[in-house]
Amino acid sequence: MPSPRGLIAGPGDRGHILRSFRWILRSILLSVIVSLGTLPVTAACFGRVSLVGVLTNIAVVPATGAGMILGTLALGADLVLPVLGASYAAAGGLLLHWTIRFSEFSASLPFASLETSRFGLWEAIPWYGAIGLATHWRDRRMAARFLALFLAGLNTLVFLPAGPDPSRGVLRVSMIDVGQGDAILVEFPGGETLLVDTGPLTLTGDAGKKIVAPFLRRKGIGSLDMLLITHPDADHCGGAASIIRSFPVRRVIESDAGGQTAVYASYHAAALARGSPLSLACRGERLGALECARVYVLWPGPRRTAAAQSSRRASSNNASIVFKLVYGHVSFLFTGDAERDSETGLIRSFGSFLGSTVLKVAHHGSDSGTSQEFLDAVRPAVALVSVGLHNRFGHPSPSLLGRLGAAGARVLRTDREGAIVLATDGRSVREIPWR
Repeated sequence: MPSPRGLIAGPGDRGHILRSFRWILRSILLSVIVSLGTLPVTAACFGRVSLVGVLTNIAVVPATGAGMILGTLALGADLVLPVLGASYAAAGGLLLHWTIRFSEFSASLPFASLETSRFGLWEAIPWYGAIGLATHWRDRRMAARFLALFLAGLNTLVFLPAGPDPSRGVLRVSMIDVGQGDAILVEFPGGETLLVDTGPLTLTGDAGKKIVAPFLRRKGIGSLDMLLITHPDADHCGGAASIIRSFPVRRVIESDAGGQTAVYASYHAAALARGSPLSLACRGERLGALECARVYVLWPGPRRTAAAQSSRRASSNNASIVFKLVYGHVSFLFTGDAERDSETGLIRSFGSFLGSTVLKVAHHGSDSGTSQEFLDAVRPAVALVSVGLHNRFGHPSPSLLGRLGAAGARVLRTDREGAIVLATDGRSVREIPWR
């Protein structure tokens, strides 16, 4: 019969357990310290900080390290015994798969992260002063220094005079890099905001939620005066539901495009739930009560016949809202996905009024639009192309690029430059570097 002593942990076992417990506590403390130390940089650079990262890292970091070790063993063993190498690789793959799933689960928890888009690096001064004070409170000399840093940081935030507002008298147009889709933010000198389209909704993600919303928050925008959906294709309105759920929108403007889709119905439902009024764009309408700028709707025309609406082609691209924004002597022409049928109608109806400083090239640079006749009417100095890198459609079309070059337009593309930000004082246009 085994001795009772054999069933009870002895002093050596208890010491081992205590050392293991202390090691776990030190690991947690180290993870907390590292997270606190990098938190201001994360908050300022990424606009969001994780509230579950410290606990998640306790499991993820060792699992990632073990996965790397198994991967290295797999490479070595494969040279000697491929079966053994494959076993190591399979074990490592399972471990890394678990790591990804666990991280995704942690990120999906309520309050898993905190939005910090308005946190600037100035706020980091009192933060580090407080951390230093908390960790050196026993050393009077060091504690006094960190207290001085903490107080100096607070005083800087409170009493530092605000510099001149760089946006005063300036209109900004930002073409957001959403891949193969459109999303453009217009910031008017009077503070009003207009978002044109919201990026695509695909199997890999919602551009409205992942790209456009963080971009707006980063700029300190908490609401939108107007959200204009040029037409109901998913690469233009895919992120609309997420935007409407995330920001108060005073007015949603859309095209009479017909061809209702699930994405179209989704943002309609979101607008209804949030109380955002929906209205159809009307040719000849002037959007918004803007003091400094004018926005004219040029297309589509009056409500089309049922036969025209039955054609998907007629009810989507050629029903895109086309509008012209005028600020001083500078103008922008936004064309959605308008194709040559629309361009013919625009030339016939507006002629020389189409002339604009900046042209948002239609349909991501497809050769189905931006004809030579249309370019002759617009005569742009700058052409903006929203297009995905290495997209399967081959956009922008080489022939279109040739036409733009021959017209003397400077071509700016999101697949090469990322987001494109233009600013104008009403006299000239300049590109704002942001990298």
